[in-house]
Amino acid sequence: MSLGGRVVIITGAAGGLGRAYAALFAREGAHLVLNDRGPGLDELVREIEGRGGHAVAHYGDVGDEVTADQLVELAVDAFGSLDVVVNNAGNFAEAPLVETSVEDWDALTRVHLRGHFLLTRAVARHWKAAWEAGADVRAAVVNTTSRSAINAIGGHSAYGAAKAGVVTLSLIAAKELAPYGVRVNCVAPAARTPMLLRVRAMAEQLATPVDADSFDSWAPANVAPLVAYLATRDCPLTGQVLFCRGGMVQPYHPWGLGAALERDRPWEIAELAEELPRSIREGV
Repeated sequence: MSLGGRVVIITGAAGGLGRAYAALFAREGAHLVLNDRGPGLDELVREIEGRGGHAVAHYGDVGDEVTADQLVELAVDAFGSLDVVVNNAGNFAEAPLVETSVEDWDALTRVHLRGHFLLTRAVARHWKAAWEAGADVRAAVVNTTSRSAINAIGGHSAYGAAKAGVVTLSLIAAKELAPYGVRVNCVAPAARTPMLLRVRAMAEQLATPVDADSFDSWAPANVAPLVAYLATRDCPLTGQVLFCRGGMVQPYHPWGLGAALERDRPWEIAELAEELPRSIREGV
């Protein structure tokens, strides 16, 4: 019961990774506020309560400002407090940059980047006020990025840009919210979800193992323990970006600087033409 009594908001909880998170969090004793727009949320709440867990449903669009405020209010009204947010809700579209529509760009940045911002801001305000009132805040935010952002996957300009924004938002929030007892981390999950199944290049890799007894490295449940650990009261980690697939957890180090080329005067263009490509290529 590593999450016993922790009150947790999970967005995008009706299916895929969100559903796997909700199932494990419930087994670990968390009280859940589950958000989604699509079907299946009420069924999930009934399943959790049928096993002796505690959960309430909230239908709403994470891109709407009112949704963030409603989720915080629902957590406090239903369970008396709020300890964790898992920003998991997402959408997807895939196209080369020259074919990406403004509508797809806006839809993806609205759900991923705006959605993460709105709920993170709402809970940050809630926890900051609690800390200022003398509460012992041990809160956590777990955000969701993607390899599309960090590895710059072709065809994912809108999706990848939104997810890259989530990384930077998370790193800044981790610094700003640390004084109030709030940790912020970011997970890049790789799992067989309805959204990932829409990525054309991934179809063969995501096939379910023929042998039912073999380890299914793409199962969404594999990512859930990492997210649950980041949500625990005593986890020390903050400002981390962690890739997870199957039994592997690997830290990213985004935006790191390489070796410097340095002079005590401005560079000439011809000098840069000679030196910079070589230094980047050779890592010197």
